[in-house]
Amino acid sequence: MATTDYKKLALRQYPRLPSRRTAESRYWRKFKFPVLVKEFDAVTNISFSGTRPHDFAVTSSTRVQIYSAVNQAVKKTVSRFKDVAYGATIRRDGKLLVAGGQEPVVQLFDMNSRSTLRSFKGHLGAVRVSTFSPNNTVIMSASDDRTVRGWDIPGDTQLFSFEGHTDYIRSGLVAEDNPDLWLTGSYDHTVRLWDTRVGGSVMTLEHGAPVESLLMFPGGGLIASAGGNFVRIWDVIGGGRMLQSISNHQKTITGLCFDANRTRLLSCSLDQHVKIYNVQDYKVTHSVKYPAPVLCIGLSVRLEE
Repeated sequence: MATTDYKKLALRQYPRLPSRRTAESRYWRKFKFPVLVKEFDAVTNISFSGTRPHDFAVTSSTRVQIYSAVNQAVKKTVSRFKDVAYGATIRRDGKLLVAGGQEPVVQLFDMNSRSTLRSFKGHLGAVRVSTFSPNNTVIMSASDDRTVRGWDIPGDTQLFSFEGHTDYIRSGLVAEDNPDLWLTGSYDHTVRLWDTRVGGSVMTLEHGAPVESLLMFPGGGLIASAGGNFVRIWDVIGGGRMLQSISNHQKTITGLCFDANRTRLLSCSLDQHVKIYNVQDYKVTHSVKYPAPVLCIGLSVRLEE
């Protein structure tokens, strides 16, 4: 193939951030040179415990490792997976861990003993999303089989199964303020809001690209969806109206999270950057570049103690 057949990638140009040092820039600069912990494969999910000492679970390859938030040493390893593990999440009380995987099973583990407490079967494809409802007794899971399912922990049973997406579901969450509202994002380019009280989807949002990550703002009135190289902010109360479209990455955005005070929105991307936005005007307040593509991001919910 002749060299003339290749076209140079046109990089988008963004305004330079102010060069002056501020308290905020000094704070975020601390994360530019982290303590590196080597995993055997790509890290696909990070989940912090909501209780002291705020340890965190890292999902990679066929295992989930629990790291100390104090010295970043491995405290426990959960390796009861026959294939690749996905989406391990620590319950807010720090007592239980749930994870999916390439094998279509949702597994529930005791954080102390690492023993398997429940194995929920019903999905027909890889389980990419697994998380707890705020009431701590229900698990939400979403799969490549395009279904969203709810599981009752005490009863060890499936509560319901939602259908509506037409492609893989790769992101999902349960509203912190209302355990009946579930949110999922799919590679069919849509975000769906589900209400367990009516047993189905009550809102569909067209993101415009495969959806990789979701966030719900405090109070549940706003939603952030990430996919392609842009983040979109939606007004749920206003009927799903798009309020803002943010595009400050060159490549696919893979993860979103808030800071502890919910005043900053963070996005990570395959372009090796993490961007920090002010949620008041969605302008970039800081940017950090890493030596490799960033697949997921997490910040402890711990406030200053």
